[in-house]
Amino acid sequence: SPAFYPQPAEGLVVTDSGCSGIGVTEQGTILLVWYVRYHDGREHGSQAAPGLPHLHEDDSYHMETWMTRSCDLGQSWERTAQLDPSPFDAICDQATLLQLSDGRIIVPLRVQAWSRPGRTVSRSENELRSIIYCSDDDGRTWSQLSRFPDYSPEPHLLQLPDGEILAYIRYQRVKLPEDPPELATDQRLNAGSGEPTDLGQAVFQHSAITSSTDGGMTWTTPRLITASAQQSGSLVRLSDDTLIMTFGRYGQRFMLSYDKGHSWSKAVYQLYQCGQYA
Repeated sequence: SPAFYPQPAEGLVVTDSGCSGIGVTEQGTILLVWYVRYHDGREHGSQAAPGLPHLHEDDSYHMETWMTRSCDLGQSWERTAQLDPSPFDAICDQATLLQLSDGRIIVPLRVQAWSRPGRTVSRSENELRSIIYCSDDDGRTWSQLSRFPDYSPEPHLLQLPDGEILAYIRYQRVKLPEDPPELATDQRLNAGSGEPTDLGQAVFQHSAITSSTDGGMTWTTPRLITASAQQSGSLVRLSDDTLIMTFGRYGQRFMLSYDKGHSWSKAVYQLYQCGQYA
């Protein structure tokens, strides 16, 4: 409903809005991450669909994100204070909420720099990050807890029985000397030759695991567990402590871990040969 979000600043009009993620707390409160995107009406704004990463280059857009709550099974909703993306400019999407064993609720949200009047952000300086937000009062108030290291969009969280928190992230960094030679990098940079590119080039859209043993305050260096263009994963724990990571691009697959995510099976199981984002 347009009445749900506040009136935009003068000169801005709502272009789109929607839900980035949803969860339910132990108290039965429904939490929903809600965003609104505005445009100032200039014709030279980006012609791409709202939400694509390169919109950060267009200062004619503005974006706000809140956590919204319902304590009556969705009959009514209240909006919390706007989530603070600083030192970045916008919270973009892809939220998974996790209630920890100590009662706190954490949610990682992808953030990025955003062009605005007087400041233009280029692709090269706009590495995507994720900030972990935390609430200790059933989602009424939120503050920044920590950040994942390096490039870390599309996160998904899972807490193990011993309290350790695992995080799946889509991960990109440059290829390092200690990486295996066959580790695929962004082949688009190599004129379509199909050969892995050189050291220092981007390792492209891999899946990685990072973890925290201090309640989400600090995170380990991400460990790559899939090859290039194998991303957008989710973590599931079975009753016998086996971990499953579903992922897909392209094709939908999953891998197994029998040691709390420290290593993953070389076998990759296919769910569906087509489609994306398992």
